[in-house]
Amino acid sequence: MNPHVNRHLGTVQSHQNGKWQIRLADPEGCAVCHRGLCWDSNDERIVEVYTHEERLTAGQKVWVEVSDRSGWRAIALFYGLPSLLLITLLLVALATGVNEGVAGAGALLALVPYYLVLSLTQKNWKNKIHLSVRAI
Repeated sequence: MNPHVNRHLGTVQSHQNGKWQIRLADPEGCAVCHRGLCWDSNDERIVEVYTHEERLTAGQKVWVEVSDRSGWRAIALFYGLPSLLLITLLLVALATGVNEGVAGAGALLALVPYYLVLSLTQKNWKNKIHLSVRAI
């Protein structure tokens, strides 16, 4: 196995127009964070993987793979930058004398446009965060 690729065990759920829905059930965490911080240990996730792999069938066990680089990019985009934005806005608001409650609410509300922009630009970042599927 390539040491720069993280794998999660999954089960193929469905397929439509090159988009596979795969249920992940791998609570151990990936090599990026080593802790399973992305979900609870009892939780399962369904991910969408875009591939033209036609040999897969519903119910089949597969490996869903992501490179370290894509994993770190996803962590930065979905956790790191929003956290940095939240903390920066909170500190700036508090430094300018804004009430703590208003500063906290304002910092949280600032995340709405951030995630809205992410949602509107998902075609762009989906090309940079690439998941692949490998049959077991």
